[in-house]
Amino acid sequence: MQRVRIATVVAIIIMSATTWSAAPAGANAPDRQPGLITIAGTYPAGVACPFAVSFEIVAGGEGQILTFVDSEGNLVRLLNTARPITWLVTNLETDATYTYTGRGGVSKITPSVDGTTTVEVSGGIIGFNTPTDTPPGPFALSIEGHLVFLIAADGTGTLTQVTGRTTDLCAAVS
Repeated sequence: MQRVRIATVVAIIIMSATTWSAAPAGANAPDRQPGLITIAGTYPAGVACPFAVSFEIVAGGEGQILTFVDSEGNLVRLLNTARPITWLVTNLETDATYTYTGRGGVSKITPSVDGTTTVEVSGGIIGFNTPTDTPPGPFALSIEGHLVFLIAADGTGTLTQVTGRTTDLCAAVS
């Protein structure tokens, strides 16, 4: 669940489940596909917030996923772009809602040979940390700015940098 959440979060996030399909070996141009990177869905209490919560896209967010590979066809990085997006965050226990409209964004996902993955996102971002992440969640944020998230080989994540304006989404709907 961690890897799926982060890869789709983030990216949250942030900034659709996507397949890291590589272009043919020796390709000069990246493989381009339509994409929508999202954490949209429903999460039980204790995962994204202390209560059950849903994140729903109500408008926008379309973009492209560019897959870059080396001359042997190994994944080097993914670059995701997204248009401005509007989210509806809902506390499923109280029905309290919060609407967030974020500017477009760009995320760069870079795997390493040691099994770690670095996710760097700029723009309008929604993401969350679970109890197994660092710092431990549950907490969910919207960010107008920049973040860096490191995913370990075991799927746990570490939020290493956040800059810009943040909103605590759990507090907004509690």
